[in-house]
Amino acid sequence: RPPTSGMDLDLAKQNLAQVGSVSHKNTLGLFPLGKKKKQKFVVGDDAGVISCFEMKKSEAQEVFSTASEGGAIHCLNLNLNPAKREKVFVAQGQWVVGVSKKGAVFFRLESPYGEPIHHMVIDDVIIYTGCEYIFNLYNDSKDSGFYMCHDRINAITVQKEYNPNNFDKRLRNVMLGCQDRCVRVLRCPEKGAGELAYEVAVNSPVASLVTYEYEALGKLPEAVQGSNQVGLEPTAVTLLLRCAPNLPKQP
Repeated sequence: RPPTSGMDLDLAKQNLAQVGSVSHKNTLGLFPLGKKKKQKFVVGDDAGVISCFEMKKSEAQEVFSTASEGGAIHCLNLNLNPAKREKVFVAQGQWVVGVSKKGAVFFRLESPYGEPIHHMVIDDVIIYTGCEYIFNLYNDSKDSGFYMCHDRINAITVQKEYNPNNFDKRLRNVMLGCQDRCVRVLRCPEKGAGELAYEVAVNSPVASLVTYEYEALGKLPEAVQGSNQVGLEPTAVTLLLRCAPNLPKQP
């Protein structure tokens, strides 16, 4: 559906800060606004440098710059837990590295698999990672879940289980957007391995997945409750994908 007039935006480019070369997607993170209402953001570059900036009087001032051993930053993420949002997590090769709000490395986790990590979601002590074809779930640094996709993983998003009649915060729907024109939905409990719930075929390879945060935004219209946006290649087409927890698992 074309955007309504209320959704039209007039955007302009503005250079905020200069960092090293960045050739990987998902290497920019925005912190929630603090008490002083100043926006902070963090960037990971190809040299393995994690740079944090704070906007002051329309200018970006560096908060910290940390060089993490392990090569280029493949992806960067903040914790979904609001109490831990100031900590930054990056993926470098087969490593997940955690950096504090002052730039100190406080956490390192090595994947037991040979593929580099390209996608990552941090949910409190649970880490969801996506490599080329392998999805992994780590619970409190322990390897707790594994799934091998049929084709390359292009995107990952995580959504808490939502059903108007049964809201369970302990369950997660993990969506894997894949190159073979398929979105795979895994049902992942808080503890224990996840399993494939169902698959949804789309018209093009999946480029991105975006989840509606219903807890943060309040009750959404029925048409989008428990839904996700899927970006498709090669065009910028989006669609709504309803997470239907009652669908039978496909073989």
